[in-house]
Amino acid sequence: MILVLSMLLQLLLSLLLSNQALAAITQTGTACTVTPLSPTPVPAGGKVPDDTPQFLDAFKRCGKDGSVTFTEGNFYLGQVMDTINLQNVDISIYGTLTWSTDIQYWLSHSLSVTYAGRSTAWRLGGKNITMRGYGKALFFGNGQTWYDQNRNQGNQNGRPISLTLWHATDVLIDGITWRQPQFW
Repeated sequence: MILVLSMLLQLLLSLLLSNQALAAITQTGTACTVTPLSPTPVPAGGKVPDDTPQFLDAFKRCGKDGSVTFTEGNFYLGQVMDTINLQNVDISIYGTLTWSTDIQYWLSHSLSVTYAGRSTAWRLGGKNITMRGYGKALFFGNGQTWYDQNRNQGNQNGRPISLTLWHATDVLIDGITWRQPQFW
């Protein structure tokens, strides 16, 4: 019995030390709460898990007549997000959203927004949307990577804007700080 308990404790400790989350989204009715998959701060040389799938899942589950809350911590975004069918949703962000520095991914996958041939990393659309950061939310685009990439030349097609409102009506965005955006 003691050997079995010891093995279970070792397995649990191994999961915790390997930065594997047991659950990143909790849902109560139409209210979703999302926690980051990676620890804050990320250990030097540590692999950072991509939080994009849990963002998309939370909006799928609770993006209509619901609420989505992103807790404190650092959310790592390594993929485009196209959340354009939201309706009557309250979005609360208490943490930092950090976009990856994988320039080649973004250049080939960012979403077109047609205006001036630009593209975006996240299209947000629908009707009756509030997105509040309460003075705590930070959108960090790792802009220095992009500034270095485009030094002494024109901007590259595919260089994404962090967030674009897309066919959206009745939208309120407040209390979010943008730092080093990828583009505008």
